[in-house]
Amino acid sequence: MRIGPPGDSGPPPPLLAEMVREHLGKGRRISLRTGGLSMIPLLPPGVLLTLRPLDPGEVPGPGSLVALVVQDHLVCHLLRDRRKTPSGTEIQTAGLLPDHPDPWTDVSEVLGIVCEVRLGSRALPVSSEAFRAWQTLARQLAPSLRVLKRGLRLLVPPGIRRRVYRLLATPFGS
Repeated sequence: MRIGPPGDSGPPPPLLAEMVREHLGKGRRISLRTGGLSMIPLLPPGVLLTLRPLDPGEVPGPGSLVALVVQDHLVCHLLRDRRKTPSGTEIQTAGLLPDHPDPWTDVSEVLGIVCEVRLGSRALPVSSEAFRAWQTLARQLAPSLRVLKRGLRLLVPPGIRRRVYRLLATPFGS
């Protein structure tokens, strides 16, 4: 799921990623708004995510929501797996809706870890039982939503697909 500054526009993705890396590198938290669809139903478009920097030597565990750069875009995805390599630790992330994971990448590419999710006036720490329960439910719903998305590809004209996807995502965030 692509993420960016609150508001409608922002700097180009590579510059944004560098700005976030610099901000978190100073030990500060930062809030960014979601804009993509890959993390539906867990994170609908428009959710405000608060990222915290990684502690020195910290390697996030599977299930963590991490921010990193994938194909020149700043994204928030679930950490699916990690492995030791001769040069350190690599991680694999993925959204909930795509059928394929992101490429393996060095853990140093993680810019930050999501510590809070805010929708409107509601803020939910990702460490809370409520968020963990929602995360479990979202993972169980994701395969059905992938099937629905494939079906929509066949039935809905390309020009309006994204609007239909967003419309379907709206009830999850309400």
